[in-house]
Amino acid sequence: MQDQHLHVPAPCFKYAAAHHTFDNAESVATSMSGLEIAPPKPEQRTTTMSDLRKLIEMVEADYFEVQVMEKAIPLRQWGNFIAAYHGSLDAARALHDALVPGWTFDITNGSAFVCDVAKATPQYSGQCRVHAAAWLIAILKAYEARQ
Repeated sequence: MQDQHLHVPAPCFKYAAAHHTFDNAESVATSMSGLEIAPPKPEQRTTTMSDLRKLIEMVEADYFEVQVMEKAIPLRQWGNFIAAYHGSLDAARALHDALVPGWTFDITNGSAFVCDVAKATPQYSGQCRVHAAAWLIAILKAYEARQ
């Protein structure tokens, strides 16, 4: 077996490893031992409105693509985004505090609302049967408005 060097955006070695087939845990450890992680190039980290809008529409349709998420939200928030998408209210709270700090939120019966009371911004809402995902949608809409 040749020594493989994967060049992926940090800290996503799990994402890169998902694209390879390993026979057992030992072969994973052997392959991962020589892993080189390269930071994303600056041109890959530019957020555009279309990326964020696309991500919002995907989450509202109950799916998302990693490549779109990587362009739409800050690198340090990828883990919180994924965990919130899968139902973690703690991760949704951390994402809320990072993307729309100081904004107020409310979660009720599958709906979530986010607004900046101090600046009298409109309410941004999200609806989903999973409360954290509803909050995630509202956060993304508010974050889009802040851009």
